[in-house]
Amino acid sequence: MIIIPPPALRLSVIVAFLLALALLLAGCGGHHHSNPGEPQWTFLVYLNADNSLESYGIGDMNEMEMVGSSAQVNVVVQFDRTGAPGSDSSNDDWTDCRRYLVTKDSDSQVIHSPVLQYMGEVDMGNPQTLTDFIEWAKTNYPAENYALVIWNHGSGWRDRSLMAAKGVSWDDTSGTFINTPQLGTALQGQNLNLVAFDACLMSMIEVAYQIRTDAQTIMVGSEELAPADGYPYDLILQPLHDNPSMTPGEFASVIVNQDVDSYVGYYATQSAVDLSKIGPVASAADLLAQALQANSSTYAAEIASARDASQHYQVYPEYDFRDAHDFAQRVKQAAPAPDITAAADALTSAITNSVLLEKHTGASVADSHGLSIYIPASSGFDTPYSQLAFAQDTAWDEFLLSQTQ
Repeated sequence: MIIIPPPALRLSVIVAFLLALALLLAGCGGHHHSNPGEPQWTFLVYLNADNSLESYGIGDMNEMEMVGSSAQVNVVVQFDRTGAPGSDSSNDDWTDCRRYLVTKDSDSQVIHSPVLQYMGEVDMGNPQTLTDFIEWAKTNYPAENYALVIWNHGSGWRDRSLMAAKGVSWDDTSGTFINTPQLGTALQGQNLNLVAFDACLMSMIEVAYQIRTDAQTIMVGSEELAPADGYPYDLILQPLHDNPSMTPGEFASVIVNQDVDSYVGYYATQSAVDLSKIGPVASAADLLAQALQANSSTYAAEIASARDASQHYQVYPEYDFRDAHDFAQRVKQAAPAPDITAAADALTSAITNSVLLEKHTGASVADSHGLSIYIPASSGFDTPYSQLAFAQDTAWDEFLLSQTQ
């Protein structure tokens, strides 16, 4: 038997059904919170000041406090200081490692944010320490988006042992650093929306390729040495505080613009790179390496000349970090073999496609395009380079070795 409800009941059932359908459809498209009430962003700073940069770390922490956290933006910091003689003695001169939730205050000299965890002496040069911080922050401060800043000295892919180059996150007390393969391991599977390096020389194809993921992650960093003052954290965080719904790409643009604009009259570089597009960059570099190697007997002098003329950065012992886009353009002109021309064009196109925003100031970095690459002079090839994923997956190291023999 079929029971037909009265008209009033039928209407209420229809209304309830339509309301439920509308709520279901609203949850299936557009921007929405996966967890209602969850903050939009957690901004993590891995602040390793257990080195000569300690006073700058205190300054940057105070800049963060000019803005602080909000209901939509968590600012969390793991801050390690040094107890070395002559180091900064302000802020109670503590020397261990601490975790903070950054809160707003107007004191530009003294840190007032609450300490969440006193960690004792911690090795910030250990990649597992970085992984632990990320996982702790994501567990305790879940959000729609995660931005990680790695704060310290930096030297691109290079090993600390090579003429005082320092890797990234150099911990003086432990005498350690995180090298590029370890960095890739530390970040693997973390699903960060943005990884920024407040450190020197990190915006390299080699670094980007090592930390690439299947997720839509953006890398922000500098091709050149970074000024010791680092990022202007108050100027970076205030726009995020004012508009927490901004996308990772929009926030990356804020970092690039505010950083370079704060160093007008000096020299500075900063770029935002879409890591999901770094694979084609590596493939194009592989083709260029093969073409250069195949034509090296005919164009050896021209290739060397293009290398020496291309935009370089102040890494030691030599100027062997070069802007990849600038080098490709110059070697195309200097050695116009058809395969070199095609590969150079492919590389410049792939770099342009992967770099979301590049900005620089200062005549010494005028030919920067956002990503550097290792091209040493004929005096030598650093063998640890072969440990990088980029070297293992491309012919770039074979090309470099052929130029130094």
